[in-house]
Amino acid sequence: MPTSCCRRLAARHIRFFANALYSGQGSYLSDQTSAGTPSITYSVPTTVADQRDLLVAATSGMAGNTAAAAPLSFAHALTAVRFTTGDDMMSGRIPKITLKGVYGSGSHTMGSDSCNGYGAPTAFSPTTAATVDGPADQENTPVAAPFMLLPQTLPSGASIEVVYTDDLTSTQRTLTASIAGSHWPMGRTVHYRISTSSIVITTTFTVMAPANFTYAGGRGT
Repeated sequence: MPTSCCRRLAARHIRFFANALYSGQGSYLSDQTSAGTPSITYSVPTTVADQRDLLVAATSGMAGNTAAAAPLSFAHALTAVRFTTGDDMMSGRIPKITLKGVYGSGSHTMGSDSCNGYGAPTAFSPTTAATVDGPADQENTPVAAPFMLLPQTLPSGASIEVVYTDDLTSTQRTLTASIAGSHWPMGRTVHYRISTSSIVITTTFTVMAPANFTYAGGRGT
């Protein structure tokens, strides 16, 4: 190759990008004719069991005439969200946990550490139920199948809703907590602990007065 051509290539820089959710549900890579750094538009599947991890990799700028290998170190582009019991959890059943008002779609510019271009907030809820019997750190979402959601600063109105039925009274309650303004960083696991310390169950013992009897006596309760 002529020396002048090598100099022109050396003056240019190239980068390599890769992603590991190729043709995955809800994942769309920007068109090859689009200018600038490639991006991935991703819509999180509504069904938690269908949510897959999204891996991305990008090299730094390399000289155009290099003959060296281009290392691609993959990183997690999503945020895992899981739930366990806290220290003050009464025995019972948790049939449903819902994350409400969180962003479910957006774009990731490859090589960055965040997302942008979010769509409208939506809700996510797994179909699995959990039984808890008191101790802390019991899993409410499967260890191998947490929520896999977009990294984001949670918008106004974002909340957690937990449907819970205690074993003592079989009363179903809905526990809620605001998470608006919280930050879910890319490639990290966010861990929420559920507690029922705000629920107070008062057992009432009622004594009934005995019935009135004539001199002939009788029987009552």
